[in-house]
Amino acid sequence: MPENGEPGLVWSLHSRDAIVQASIRLFNEAKHSVFAGVWDEEMDDLEPLLDKAAVRGLDMHVVIYGTSTLTHPTPTT
Repeated sequence: MPENGEPGLVWSLHSRDAIVQASIRLFNEAKHSVFAGVWDEEMDDLEPLLDKAAVRGLDMHVVIYGTSTLTHPTPTT
């Protein structure tokens, strides 16, 4: 996500840290759903955020590139 917060169709993120930071912002600010493609190497940073989004009741669609798996907690109602 660009630093100025302007949404766009294409973002150029040039480092792993920039990708993780943009993902953190997106997962935390999502209101309805999350569509994400995550590599094994990113799972340590992103799995807790994906779990929190699932608990908030968001519609989750996650593709994992690698051998990691997710077990999201059941959303509370």
